[in-house]
Amino acid sequence: MRIAYLAPRILESVQRILPDVVILPVQGNTTVSLIGHVRDISRESASVLLVGEDPGRAGAPAAEGAAGTIPWCATAEEVELAVAVAATAGAGLIRGRPAPAAAPGVRMSVRELEVMGLAAHGLTNSSAARALSLSEATVKTYWRRIFRKLDVHDRTTAVAAAMSMGLLPGRPPR
Repeated sequence: MRIAYLAPRILESVQRILPDVVILPVQGNTTVSLIGHVRDISRESASVLLVGEDPGRAGAPAAEGAAGTIPWCATAEEVELAVAVAATAGAGLIRGRPAPAAAPGVRMSVRELEVMGLAAHGLTNSSAARALSLSEATVKTYWRRIFRKLDVHDRTTAVAAAMSMGLLPGRPPR
């Protein structure tokens, strides 16, 4: 079934329910347009995840407000994780653009915040890489950047620092 056919029903549901996360299939330019409408109707509070093997077909989904993609072959655990991360991110991040830093001089990319958010939920680098459709080496590169920006030397301290600065949702640890 084509997404264009379902678009009015999707938008009506978004307006009625105001969900935290909306999952859409990748179907060319229709998806890009629908992402924009979903973000407008939800006043940019809903994160949009795309499902498909070739998210590049959707144009530039991140620039249009998509939080990320889920491959068709994803496990239930991976889908749950992607939705949890998108819901958490939607509460405090501006998707597709660098998130504003709460602390002066500290600017984290959306991807760096996603990596830390996954670690905050207990994921290993390997699991985070799968959830974000990245290689483990790429996740480790993000961690090196995070460590440098926050002037820390381990993941736990980085997540705690990000929370205390208001960069990640949650209370700072005591």
